[in-house]
Amino acid sequence: MSPLVDVVIPTRDRPEALVECLEALSRQTVSDIDAIVVDDGSERRMEEVLTADLRSRLSITVLRHPVSRGPAAARNRAVRHGVGRYVAFVDDDVRAAPNLIERHLAVVQAGGDRVISIGPLSAPADWMPTPWNRWEALQLEAEYDRMVAGQYEPSWRQFHTGNAFLARRVLDAVGTFDERFTRAEDVEFELRMSLHGPQFAFTADDVGWHYANRTQETWLRIPRAYAGFDVVLDRMHPRLQWLETVRRERQQRHPIVRGARILSRIPRLHDPAVAVLTAGARCLHRGFGISLSMALLSVAFDLEYGAAQRRAARVQLREDEDRDTGAVPTERLQLP
Repeated sequence: MSPLVDVVIPTRDRPEALVECLEALSRQTVSDIDAIVVDDGSERRMEEVLTADLRSRLSITVLRHPVSRGPAAARNRAVRHGVGRYVAFVDDDVRAAPNLIERHLAVVQAGGDRVISIGPLSAPADWMPTPWNRWEALQLEAEYDRMVAGQYEPSWRQFHTGNAFLARRVLDAVGTFDERFTRAEDVEFELRMSLHGPQFAFTADDVGWHYANRTQETWLRIPRAYAGFDVVLDRMHPRLQWLETVRRERQQRHPIVRGARILSRIPRLHDPAVAVLTAGARCLHRGFGISLSMALLSVAFDLEYGAAQRRAARVQLREDEDRDTGAVPTERLQLP
């Protein structure tokens, strides 16, 4: 018999986190679910870490990519394999509250399956975050608070694949994730999904506890990757003027952040500035300077994003010039 809900979980080399994620799903108040795990090229096969006891309490399907193909390809594989009427997206470092699926399901069904339900990725009480992991959590928390306060309605921009739920028929209409994107694949998918006119609903108590654990270097890669993909997104969907939206939002940042951008445009100053900012954030995070630590990381993130966006724009310009002269095939789409 087909499950009601397919829970899509891409994973790679995080066996302990995956087991905790699945344990949380085994305690859901809705039991008619199939957890579809896609092992995206882990060194150790993730199927080996799943005990018979866990499998007896939760329906689990494990698919595997011999080599990593990225989160977009992993999620697509799970979606294509599944047959449930509804699809939940949960990341492997998220532990779902026991009623997460039940609450999502109620919201979507109440909207005639046209509503896309999103829930918060919240910082757990027993989590010991690094400075940059705390920074990410606080950015999300501020966004959730603004929605709860009614400052803006939930939209495609709050659809994070760590905690989201929709009817399969919406996926059938929109299509799958663009596998050329190794970062921001959810942003491109969400943007494309918004063109089909679904409604978005945010439920603050539909919690996924997010045990994020990035290194400083992987955190710094995030603004670099998003900057490059923002240039590509703007090119793919020109009528949305995505880069103009990003520019306006960056102009609203704190004056200190905007001032730091001027210095960072001097090539020889950029890397030292980011190094000093992140080192300062680490030191302050150990004491009573957490707020200042977070401010320093905001500046570092902004500087990395700006530098990467300028590089990506220059690359795109050269490719457009080459295409105009016939040096690059017109059907080719370059992604960073």
